[in-house]
Amino acid sequence: MKPSQLRRRTALTGSALLVGALLTAPGLTAPADAAPTTYQPTWASVDQHPAAPEWFQDAKFGVYWHWGAFATPEYGTEWYPRTMYINGSPENTHHKSVYGDPSTWPYNNFIDGARDKAGNFVQFAPKLKSAGGAFDPNEWAQLVADSGAKFAGPVAEHHDGFSMWDSQVNEWNSVDRGPKLDLVKLFADAIRSKNLKFLVTLHHLYNFTGYYDHVPTQPTTTLKKLYGQLGNAAEQQLWYDKLKEVVDKYQPDMIWQDGGLYLV
Repeated sequence: MKPSQLRRRTALTGSALLVGALLTAPGLTAPADAAPTTYQPTWASVDQHPAAPEWFQDAKFGVYWHWGAFATPEYGTEWYPRTMYINGSPENTHHKSVYGDPSTWPYNNFIDGARDKAGNFVQFAPKLKSAGGAFDPNEWAQLVADSGAKFAGPVAEHHDGFSMWDSQVNEWNSVDRGPKLDLVKLFADAIRSKNLKFLVTLHHLYNFTGYYDHVPTQPTTTLKKLYGQLGNAAEQQLWYDKLKEVVDKYQPDMIWQDGGLYLV
């Protein structure tokens, strides 16, 4: 997703939470045909699948939210992890003022935690209300249900490379780091408890095709993974592995892929 496309989003609760209204396209309103019982690994076979499931024909309105480690600085947009590295940008100026130069206070500090220049500990670590915090996925789901939406869900991974689920293929995930919570599962359970269809959006393609092009080469394999520096073949495999993992673990009713896969 390009910065110019951000106009299609609407702020819901400040800069940390963004909502996208997804409307069914006119071409998807025709009655769905029955899906084949089996498929072959060919495009011709896959093309037999109905353009949209029956439930989607009537679900004219859905909601998804951009929320993750990139919201922690509470400045700018979900593009903060990129623009904080671009010299002279508002985010870069802000970052230097509050945290320090990105060369010494990198984006991964928002995930693992570090102190800002004023001595405050900063980390993406939402805490559930049941554990004494303020984060309640059920309240989010209720807000969506009250809006009249029929499907909803989170960005499972933004361009920043941080997986919001219990990932075995990416150590930069919300169970092993940060909040230590399976955020995708929490949202899935909450949304489905309101009889809504569960949507996940995946934006992880751009992680290695340009989002971090201002980040210097990282010294370790794990940091290269976060910043999309593993090399094309490894990144393509990781892109696939993450997608498969989300499908297998959470069985979403709908997946939004933000961008195509560039086979370069």
